[in-house]
Amino acid sequence: QRACAPSKCACNGISGTFCGDAALNPACTAGHVFQCNPNRNTCDFGVRKSCQQCGKLSC
Repeated sequence: QRACAPSKCACNGISGTFCGDAALNPACTAGHVFQCNPNRNTCDFGVRKSCQQCGKLSC
């Protein structure tokens, strides 16, 4: 499992992973996968191929 670096990318507090969208929030780097925690904090797992290809966790 990869390290998850703390991020300023905001999330809705629903636990899970999502692809970043820099158009919505510059801290949510496009092509990266983020983990959202119930306290609304996120961390960045880094580049994910599907996030780069189609902006989703799976294409």
